[in-house]
Amino acid sequence: MTTSRAMCAFLTAALLSGCGIRQAVYVPSGWQRTEQDTFELRKDDLVASMPMMVVNKSDVTLHPAVSMHSKGHEVRLVGAIWTVAGQPLPPYSRIDPSAPVDGSVPLDLHWTAPDRGKVVDVLSQGTPLRIDVTVDGTPEVIDIDFVRRDRY
Repeated sequence: MTTSRAMCAFLTAALLSGCGIRQAVYVPSGWQRTEQDTFELRKDDLVASMPMMVVNKSDVTLHPAVSMHSKGHEVRLVGAIWTVAGQPLPPYSRIDPSAPVDGSVPLDLHWTAPDRGKVVDVLSQGTPLRIDVTVDGTPEVIDIDFVRRDRY
């Protein structure tokens, strides 16, 4: 009985320690924090927004929940690049520039960290995202530099 209790205590401690600080929180640098704890970037009539991005330290994919809208204007996603070590990486999700963006839904953008790396390690190197959209046919660029926040 003592051995099984010791084993149970050991396994519980191992599980709890494994659940410790296993995540990193990132926010877009230079964006304004809103009352709803999201972050916004306003460029003319275009508004980009996203919540804090919580990344598990074991994650190999990056999927920022960026939404875009423009009142009374049509927004279309035409491209996106994640720059890692000076190399542009396109998302593995398909971009359809013919479809208008629904501002109430995050953009379907997903990347895989290069060389089977972890996203947390890659983001710590200062790897910006660039999202290209059109607003009523006029090109706009949204650059996102992520900053790690241990307190938010």
